[in-house]
Amino acid sequence: MFAIVASGCSTKSPQPTPTSAAPASAPPARAGSDQPALVGESNAASPADAKLLARPDVSRLPIFVPAAAPPGQAWVDDDVDRPLDTYHQQRQDALEHALAAVVRQPDRATARYMLACALAVNGFHDDARVVLEALRAAHECASCRDALLNAPADAECDFGAAEVAVASGLTPSPVRAAALAVLTSLGSGDPKPALPYLDATRPAQFSFVGLECDPASGPACLNTKRYSRTALIALIQRTQQVDYKSPTRMFCDQECCGGPNPSHTHAPVVHVTQLCFRPGRPLLLSLDAGVDG
Repeated sequence: MFAIVASGCSTKSPQPTPTSAAPASAPPARAGSDQPALVGESNAASPADAKLLARPDVSRLPIFVPAAAPPGQAWVDDDVDRPLDTYHQQRQDALEHALAAVVRQPDRATARYMLACALAVNGFHDDARVVLEALRAAHECASCRDALLNAPADAECDFGAAEVAVASGLTPSPVRAAALAVLTSLGSGDPKPALPYLDATRPAQFSFVGLECDPASGPACLNTKRYSRTALIALIQRTQQVDYKSPTRMFCDQECCGGPNPSHTHAPVVHVTQLCFRPGRPLLLSLDAGVDG
């Protein structure tokens, strides 16, 4: 069993764990790869499978001391999400990227959750649970709780019952609760869940990016609209004519929630990637989305 120490509520000052020197028995990182030299024992049936099934030594990762992400940057890239989605399913690549992300951003809850996801899909469920338990142990970390709340419904991660149980009894942060309410309204056409989060005095900005648009077109790919509370309610009531798709998983900071939302269709679908709210009382400030068709 490997362990990562979480220090969200600990009274002891954590001591940094060296990550540069690998034990003599550990094979080196693959040439040209971003994967750190954290590969430990292998449960491969043959030497040909050894690289594919090598078990990372997650105990040698940096100690988890959570820090808040800057607003709007709780989820900023899809290096791990893309190889995990149902269209790609490049599980070994996902694990390599996830290990590199934790070394690069050791204080981010997003990186730890995605490492647990990549470990689980590669069959290392005990290690995945340990990584999730480190998030759970960071009691003052709202982004850690919000990340864990993805686990019960995250089909791509292939979490078992033990991993899902780590998220039991948690409640979402006010920002995540607001984002879920708005997404529920957009998905159902019923404005009632979103009403407490629609600002009566200031409009919200929706930014739509054409997923099939040539990036060289620049601003021509972006369609920005501003909606008053009344206009937002009318928009929600019309969403039965348009499919608003929620992110596959959602990560939050103090003001925004976002996550991957890949497109695998040419149908007219709106892929929501981020929602931001005003500081303090969460009132919808902006929504970003990609648009098919």
